[in-house]
Amino acid sequence: MNEMAGDPSEREILWRDYALSADFYKFYVEIAVKLNVYYYAITGGIASFCFAQRQVAYAKWAFLLPCLMSVCLAILFAWSAPFAATLRDDNYTLAAKLGIDAPHEFGPLVFMLWIFTALQSVSAIGIVVLLCIL
Repeated sequence: MNEMAGDPSEREILWRDYALSADFYKFYVEIAVKLNVYYYAITGGIASFCFAQRQVAYAKWAFLLPCLMSVCLAILFAWSAPFAATLRDDNYTLAAKLGIDAPHEFGPLVFMLWIFTALQSVSAIGIVVLLCIL
């Protein structure tokens, strides 16, 4: 009766979930890369300004923004990695239910998030050292 009313079948719902998880993967990778690109663009601009204006005493304090951004992004990426691992595990479960032998691999997203966490942490430490030197 439900099939006649236009409700999707259980298999159709699983396929939609599987496609949605692939879309989530693309979205998360895109957002993580864009956040890093924007961060380094902002940090580069502030660093250029500060090195050009070294004679101004307060110029070095402009590095507080990139430092704060580094810490926040490191926390965000570290917090997101376990959720990406859950997405990966759910994808494997969906693939098994659908009988797919080679599901989408979400491992690179998890790895990328941990790499970005490390990069942001090193950037924050580097900026703090730079603040101490200037």
